[in-house]
Amino acid sequence: MIINALNSGGSVFMADFEDSNTPSWRNQLDGQINLYDAVRNAISYQHPTTKKEYTLNKETAVLKVRPRGWHLPEKHVLIHNEPTSGSLFDFGLFIYHNAKALKDKGTGPYFYLPKLQNAEEAKLWAEVFEYTEERL
Repeated sequence: MIINALNSGGSVFMADFEDSNTPSWRNQLDGQINLYDAVRNAISYQHPTTKKEYTLNKETAVLKVRPRGWHLPEKHVLIHNEPTSGSLFDFGLFIYHNAKALKDKGTGPYFYLPKLQNAEEAKLWAEVFEYTEERL
Protein backbone atom coordinates (compact mmCIF):
# COMPACT_ATOMS: atom_id res chain seq x y z
CA MET A 1 0.00 0.00 0.00
CA ILE A 2 1.44 3.35 -1.07
CA ILE A 3 0.34 5.05 2.16
CA ASN A 4 2.43 2.71 4.32
CA ALA A 5 5.35 2.95 1.92
CA LEU A 6 5.40 6.76 1.99
CA ASN A 7 4.95 6.71 5.79
CA SER A 8 7.68 4.10 6.32
CA GLY A 9 10.31 6.48 7.66
CA GLY A 10 12.55 5.77 4.69
CA SER A 11 14.00 8.68 2.78
CA VAL A 12 12.69 7.51 -0.62
CA PHE A 13 9.84 5.33 -1.88
CA MET A 14 9.98 4.06 -5.44
CA ALA A 15 6.65 3.41 -7.15
CA ASP A 16 7.53 0.61 -9.57
CA PHE A 17 5.47 0.24 -12.74
CA GLU A 18 7.61 -2.65 -13.98
CA ASP A 19 8.97 -5.54 -11.90
CA SER A 20 6.70 -5.29 -8.87
CA ASN A 21 3.53 -4.58 -10.82
CA THR A 22 1.40 -6.77 -13.05
CA PRO A 23 1.02 -4.39 -15.99
CA SER A 24 -2.71 -4.82 -16.57
CA TRP A 25 -4.57 -1.76 -17.77
CA ARG A 26 -6.42 -1.52 -14.45
CA ASN A 27 -3.19 -1.78 -12.40
CA GLN A 28 -1.44 0.85 -14.51
CA LEU A 29 -4.31 3.31 -14.16
CA ASP A 30 -4.90 2.58 -10.46
CA GLY A 31 -1.19 3.12 -9.83
CA GLN A 32 -1.29 6.49 -11.55
CA ILE A 33 -4.45 7.48 -9.66
CA ASN A 34 -2.84 6.52 -6.35
CA LEU A 35 0.25 8.58 -7.19
CA TYR A 36 -1.92 11.55 -8.19
CA ASP A 37 -3.76 11.36 -4.87
CA ALA A 38 -0.57 10.81 -2.87
CA VAL A 39 1.16 13.82 -4.43
CA ARG A 40 -1.78 15.92 -3.25
CA ASN A 41 -2.00 14.27 0.19
CA ALA A 42 -5.52 13.22 -0.78
CA ILE A 43 -5.12 9.47 -0.42
CA SER A 44 -6.65 7.49 2.42
CA TYR A 45 -7.90 4.00 3.09
CA GLN A 46 -10.15 2.39 5.68
CA HIS A 47 -9.75 -1.33 6.28
CA PRO A 48 -13.19 -2.91 5.73
CA THR A 49 -13.02 -5.21 8.75
CA THR A 50 -10.96 -3.39 11.36
CA LYS A 51 -12.06 0.09 10.24
CA LYS A 52 -8.47 1.25 10.76
CA GLU A 53 -7.82 4.50 8.88
CA TYR A 54 -4.67 5.00 6.83
CA THR A 55 -3.59 8.51 5.82
CA LEU A 56 -0.32 10.13 4.88
CA ASN A 57 1.87 11.61 7.58
CA LYS A 58 2.83 15.26 7.38
CA GLU A 59 6.38 14.19 6.46
CA THR A 60 6.70 11.35 3.97
CA ALA A 61 9.40 9.69 1.92
CA VAL A 62 10.40 11.35 -1.34
CA LEU A 63 8.47 9.77 -4.20
CA LYS A 64 10.43 8.28 -7.08
CA VAL A 65 8.69 6.69 -10.07
CA ARG A 66 10.06 3.76 -12.04
CA PRO A 67 8.40 3.58 -15.46
CA ARG A 68 8.44 0.37 -17.44
CA GLY A 69 11.48 -0.34 -19.60
CA TRP A 70 11.62 0.65 -23.27
CA HIS A 71 10.99 -2.94 -24.34
CA LEU A 72 7.52 -3.08 -22.75
CA PRO A 73 4.57 -1.74 -24.76
CA GLU A 74 1.32 -0.19 -23.60
CA LYS A 75 -1.10 -2.03 -25.86
CA HIS A 76 -4.10 0.07 -24.78
CA VAL A 77 -2.67 3.28 -26.26
CA LEU A 78 -2.03 3.16 -29.99
CA ILE A 79 -0.14 5.61 -32.17
CA HIS A 80 -0.58 4.91 -35.89
CA ASN A 81 -2.16 1.58 -34.90
CA GLU A 82 0.96 0.55 -32.97
CA PRO A 83 1.21 0.17 -29.17
CA THR A 84 3.01 3.06 -27.55
CA SER A 85 6.01 2.68 -25.28
CA GLY A 86 5.14 1.64 -21.74
CA SER A 87 8.01 3.85 -20.57
CA LEU A 88 6.63 6.93 -22.24
CA PHE A 89 3.08 6.15 -21.14
CA ASP A 90 4.08 5.79 -17.48
CA PHE A 91 6.38 8.81 -17.57
CA GLY A 92 3.99 11.00 -19.54
CA LEU A 93 0.94 10.32 -17.43
CA PHE A 94 2.83 10.94 -14.19
CA ILE A 95 4.66 14.08 -15.30
CA TYR A 96 1.60 15.64 -16.95
CA HIS A 97 -0.63 15.18 -13.93
CA ASN A 98 1.88 15.76 -11.12
CA ALA A 99 4.80 18.01 -12.10
CA LYS A 100 3.10 21.28 -11.12
CA ALA A 101 1.72 19.90 -7.84
CA LEU A 102 5.17 18.58 -6.91
CA LYS A 103 6.81 21.90 -7.78
CA ASP A 104 4.20 23.76 -5.71
CA LYS A 105 5.17 21.53 -2.75
CA GLY A 106 8.83 22.52 -3.14
CA THR A 107 9.95 19.22 -4.62
CA GLY A 108 9.92 17.74 -8.09
CA PRO A 109 9.32 14.63 -10.14
CA TYR A 110 12.03 12.01 -9.67
CA PHE A 111 12.49 8.94 -11.82
CA TYR A 112 14.45 5.71 -11.77
CA LEU A 113 15.03 4.50 -15.32
CA PRO A 114 15.17 0.71 -15.46
CA LYS A 115 17.31 -1.51 -17.59
CA LEU A 116 19.09 1.03 -19.75
CA GLN A 117 20.94 -1.06 -22.30
CA ASN A 118 23.20 1.47 -24.00
CA ALA A 119 24.12 5.10 -24.53
CA GLU A 120 21.43 5.52 -27.18
CA GLU A 121 18.69 4.69 -24.66
CA ALA A 122 20.20 7.12 -22.15
CA LYS A 123 20.31 9.80 -24.86
CA LEU A 124 16.69 9.12 -25.74
CA TRP A 125 15.67 9.64 -22.10
CA ALA A 126 17.73 12.84 -22.00
CA GLU A 127 15.78 14.09 -25.03
CA VAL A 128 12.47 13.13 -23.40
CA PHE A 129 13.42 15.04 -20.24
CA GLU A 130 14.61 18.07 -22.21
CA TYR A 131 11.43 18.13 -24.32
CA THR A 132 9.29 17.83 -21.18
CA GLU A 133 11.19 20.50 -19.24
CA GLU A 134 10.76 22.97 -22.11
CA ARG A 135 7.00 22.49 -21.97
CA LEU A 136 6.36 22.47 -18.23
